[in-house]
Amino acid sequence: MFRASNNEDKYEALEVGIELCYTIGAHLVQAFLDPQLVVSQLNGEYKVKDDNMAAYVRRVGGTTKLLKHFSITHIPQLENRQADALSKLASSSEDGRPKHIQWETLTGRSTNPHEVL
Repeated sequence: MFRASNNEDKYEALEVGIELCYTIGAHLVQAFLDPQLVVSQLNGEYKVKDDNMAAYVRRVGGTTKLLKHFSITHIPQLENRQADALSKLASSSEDGRPKHIQWETLTGRSTNPHEVL
């Protein structure tokens, strides 16, 4: 574990997320982040002044080149509650060790539509 600013934390999470998408075979990725600074830096709208942030921009830029298409959009934090809840769950633990989070994407209903009347 290491100390990181909120923006560094977002860059780290984005990097891992892009790598996971690539690993499972996704080639078209659209990311939504709440820090306007990070989104604007990655979209080239804001100049990157800090060396640490510049390194993150280069690293994420390199990772996105693995994909056929990548876009990132700013989403206000209040509209990003699901991601915020998942982030809090993943970073909280009683013994200081990180938790492992698993998810499943359903491609259809888990119930038979003929059973529901």
